[in-house]
Amino acid sequence: VAMAPPVLLVVGPPKVGKTSLLQRFLHGQCDANPKPSIGMETGMTWHLDPERGLFAELRQLLPPQGIDFELMEIGGREPVHREMPRGRYVCGLMLCYDCRDRTSFLRLWHVLCRHRMDRHMEISSSSVAAKGALAAVLCATKSDLGPSLVSEEEVKSFASANQLEVVKTSAHNGQGVQWAFQMLALRALEAEMERRCHSDQDRCLDPSRAFALPCGLDVCPELTGLTNPPCLRRREPQRGVPATEHFVEVLDADGQVLCDPRTLEQCLQQNLLHRAVHVWLCVPRSGALLLRKWSAKGLKHPGRWGPSCHTEIRCYGAGDGHAAEVSTQSAERALEEQLGLPPLQVGELIHCFSCQMSDGSCQELLDVYLAPLSKAGLPPLALQEDEEVDWVFFAHVLSPEFARAGRLFYYNNVYRRALARRMRDHAIPEDVHHAFALDLDAQLSSPRLAAALRCPAAEAVPMPPPGPNPPVAVR
Repeated sequence: VAMAPPVLLVVGPPKVGKTSLLQRFLHGQCDANPKPSIGMETGMTWHLDPERGLFAELRQLLPPQGIDFELMEIGGREPVHREMPRGRYVCGLMLCYDCRDRTSFLRLWHVLCRHRMDRHMEISSSSVAAKGALAAVLCATKSDLGPSLVSEEEVKSFASANQLEVVKTSAHNGQGVQWAFQMLALRALEAEMERRCHSDQDRCLDPSRAFALPCGLDVCPELTGLTNPPCLRRREPQRGVPATEHFVEVLDADGQVLCDPRTLEQCLQQNLLHRAVHVWLCVPRSGALLLRKWSAKGLKHPGRWGPSCHTEIRCYGAGDGHAAEVSTQSAERALEEQLGLPPLQVGELIHCFSCQMSDGSCQELLDVYLAPLSKAGLPPLALQEDEEVDWVFFAHVLSPEFARAGRLFYYNNVYRRALARRMRDHAIPEDVHHAFALDLDAQLSSPRLAAALRCPAAEAVPMPPPGPNPPVAVR
């Protein structure tokens, strides 16, 4: 059985002209009003013949008999369940945006991050450094319609940060279309050659880089230990007894029980401090966090992007004899209830830190957990209709610039600094590069992460409330 050719994938937000670009390249013409792409659209096999109209650099890398690529397109309307075509080797991305639509450009970082992370999770192994990086070309479409609304500086900055070639195209008149696909093939072949050059080398990481020391209270002197360890909890019930769903424990400023349990609605209405849990699904070696857009119907941060799971620590009773869940139990329950992930499908939960947060009427004493994924990758998730998830690099989502965009959950500087330092301690440069095409050392020295690690703990800038038209589209 002949091996299927490697895939070049055309991706991007909806209505940027991906289908027209493929039609122009494959058939020499395109429909005036092509039908929107739904799901995965297979194109056709593209045979690169060294004797036929290729630029010199590309010809030099081709074998005498040429090489085949399969061209595929992914529709831009279904970002929640988007992933690489299963069982196929994707070696290049044509990353498209409409040069007359700034929103499509702003969404590119997340499109690129998602696809690079999906591929990394699929092929991840102990020798991840031997895998070739996913090549990509930044393709500006509809350049014939007038001046671009995206500045050259923005395009150059994005391309430089993500190691992308930039090509301006027009499916209407064919400008730059051949060049764009040939450039993508060139970068894919170069990445494959680099992978082969390193395949025979010993890629074992130095132990000092492969393993990080545990992140304790030295991360932030303002942090406390686990909010209520089991050995100090009175009247703790037997494990496995279901908690009363609608009641949470109310605390005073010192973290002591203040009164009988209240419902979450009462806590939010009366500004009552209560215990809660954040869980971040992550790939520590890659520095990847799974960001989740919460349902617009949620009681907390509705319609905003936040941690993978967020739940309250519930009580087993409503009177004076009540006892609360162990926060680890709450974290496991949240994974199963909110994402449909049984605890066995996720690595061991790691308590990262605890801190107090105040977001308007929501007053919480938080336990924050990391849930590292295994080599099997991210299992299928059970999300609500209006929820989404997206892989992000930790330094980006925790940067003050990202937070000021107004679509994130609220977090203070103690939270930002503690989580950033924990993720930094576990990140491996080779894995970060192959997951996000980022230089970890450069990211660590960048102003955005330096600010996240050095900002005063007492400072806490409230995040703006979500508006009807967010300035940055996270998906």
